[in-house]
Amino acid sequence: MKEAQKLKCNLVISHHPLIFFPMKKITPRQTKPQI
Repeated sequence: MKEAQKLKCNLVISHHPLIFFPMKKITPRQTKPQI
């Protein structure tokens, strides 16, 4: 996320396995990955 912010990306696409609880949204304060 920090690299995406540094590059001023408008979209981040990532793989999220279905066995984990889904992330509903990503906010500017939420820069740490969550598992």
